[in-house]
Amino acid sequence: LAAAPASQTVPTVPSGGLPLKSPSFASSQLAASVAAAVGSIPLGSHASTDEVVSLQKALEAAEKDRDSYLTQLHDLRRELQETQNKQPSQSPLSGLTVLIDMDNTVVDWDAMFIKRYCVETHATIEEGDALRDLVRKRTNFEIEQNFPQELQDSILHVIAQPGFYSSLECLPGAVEALKEMVALGIDVKLVTAPHPVCPGSCASEKYDFLLTTFGSEWIDRMIITRDKTHVTGAILVDDKPAVTGTNRNPSWTHVLFDQAYNAHITGKSRITSWTNWESALCNALGLEQSEK
Repeated sequence: LAAAPASQTVPTVPSGGLPLKSPSFASSQLAASVAAAVGSIPLGSHASTDEVVSLQKALEAAEKDRDSYLTQLHDLRRELQETQNKQPSQSPLSGLTVLIDMDNTVVDWDAMFIKRYCVETHATIEEGDALRDLVRKRTNFEIEQNFPQELQDSILHVIAQPGFYSSLECLPGAVEALKEMVALGIDVKLVTAPHPVCPGSCASEKYDFLLTTFGSEWIDRMIITRDKTHVTGAILVDDKPAVTGTNRNPSWTHVLFDQAYNAHITGKSRITSWTNWESALCNALGLEQSEK
């Protein structure tokens, strides 16, 4: 190589040369570029100006690559921390199967009945208020049992109207609570009985409701049956005061979803609002609620 001008400081390649393997933060392409630049300089010789410039550019590119890598690493660590903070903590109920009724537990069945019955009977505002008060404060679970005998046919007619069950709206916090359960690793099953006055359309419309409200991934979580005592689970959340069937020893513990017609029941855990679901379910099984 030609001697460099005396005024210019020129690096000398050490006898061992630079390492051919790049640091972990450099890309394989940059490593190859640096190695090629270094390999072109004979060991123990002075580098030419062009070779020095080439090597400096390769090292500068490697430094930029390192800075980019460190920035990405910092961002990934931050995203991981944020994701971990968002993840719900484990629940004592994780891994258990929780069965959940739908009508007047997940959905506001009473509100739909009041609305449609008022339309069917052309009720005045005063009559609508009286109907709402009667339905919301009733003492009998079966709606028709709270009305005079001569009105029961009209009540059942309203319940069987097309679209009644597919148009139901969820109670406050229900959707969020059920999705939180699933996120915590709880096996949630929606167990619902079709109304005997319209079993076919009722079942079909409940599937329509599920698809619209929860999405297709919840289809396998729906169980439609007139006898819930044969469905296996750790807990059954249901507004019905007493859930009975041919199995006298069901696997689940009954937790009441609070309604006026089950207020007289004692000795059972109850959910008064979907915001306190975990404490009620843990209490039913004698489990200590996790801290959130």
